[in-house]
Amino acid sequence: MMYAIVMGLSGLTIMYQKAVTTLGFPEWIALGLMALSTIVFVAISVIYVVKFFYL
Repeated sequence: MMYAIVMGLSGLTIMYQKAVTTLGFPEWIALGLMALSTIVFVAISVIYVVKFFYL
């Protein structure tokens, strides 16, 4: 259920990356969104692994 957050952030990141190439938006925002999506994915994955093994 928590992975829906990652899917939404990833979709936003992909959309913004397309806007960078077609509309000339700043690239640093797309890179920040990609980093945020990756960090959220790793954090949620770690939480689920800890929950699986320790609770």
